[in-house]
Amino acid sequence: MKFSIIIPFYQAEHHILVSLTSCLNQTYQNFEAIFIDDGSTDNTSSIIESYMASEPRIKLFKHPKNMGTFWARKTGIEAATGEYILFLDSDDELTKDALASLFSHPKSDIVMFQYLKKNCLQSPKMIGGGVEEALPYLTSSQEITDFTNIQSHNALLTALLQNRNIINWSAAGKLYNATCLKTAIKKLAFINRKFILAEDLLIYMAMLMETNSFSFIDNVFYIYHFNPLSSTHEGNSISLKIKQLSLAQTYLLTYQKQFKNEITSQDNRLIEYFLECSFVEIYTYLQTTIKNKAKFIFYLSKYFLSITNDMKKRFIVFSYRKCKLSRK
Repeated sequence: MKFSIIIPFYQAEHHILVSLTSCLNQTYQNFEAIFIDDGSTDNTSSIIESYMASEPRIKLFKHPKNMGTFWARKTGIEAATGEYILFLDSDDELTKDALASLFSHPKSDIVMFQYLKKNCLQSPKMIGGGVEEALPYLTSSQEITDFTNIQSHNALLTALLQNRNIINWSAAGKLYNATCLKTAIKKLAFINRKFILAEDLLIYMAMLMETNSFSFIDNVFYIYHFNPLSSTHEGNSISLKIKQLSLAQTYLLTYQKQFKNEITSQDNRLIEYFLECSFVEIYTYLQTTIKNKAKFIFYLSKYFLSITNDMKKRFIVFSYRKCKLSRK
């Protein structure tokens, strides 16, 4: 079985070897590492090309300009030739036995595993040190067993909606059936703008719409190096964050309307849940970023005025529920 590891990057010359060497050091060797240069002007592509001469498993695709993470991942998904796909950020790494362990695990449309978060700024070394924090999804072996036994789309969504802590929309920590993911990305063809934040939400939602089976491995295979100075966080101003999350909400509604004759009631419930997650993300982000109450209200009002009437109704319902919960 062949794996495709998709690694988008932008201006990553100082850390690209972290992801590249973690791929080459895998104990399971049947894979391709697909790097997508999203309009970089530094030497990252040259570093990758220096390995390509002796390593045919490394592939490189270049965007003529910076188009955002969504488009970079889309390019990688369309180019992938493996049966299963993983996403890897340019400054993150896979553990050496990641692919070998995933190969021996019973196959599902989505295989979720643990990942480890390292805060690089709390270490004298930029990469490789820092405070470690495990990020578990499931809390009991019973939960794992229950999900592994599900083999139908509606039953899976029902279980996910009953155990919402599992619906983590980060691209990290998941293995995807390539056929399902390629179908999912085709259905997002209506996305026509630069999309750099919250793109995981759209991709994961679309993937779940194509998914019939799900399984979980209670082992760490992904090491996430958190660095607020990295390209993932570059330019994440308050206005940009709100604008990008609003764009994600618009795209969720577009998907819901465009495929209304295909999706089930459970699919609709899942989309509504993702919309709720985006509200939580905006509210929590503003609450933790802005300490001044007047400024917080200003940005929340600015967001509210910028969204469609359809979204305004949903946000009012969300805010009402949040107020009720906070009073209990």
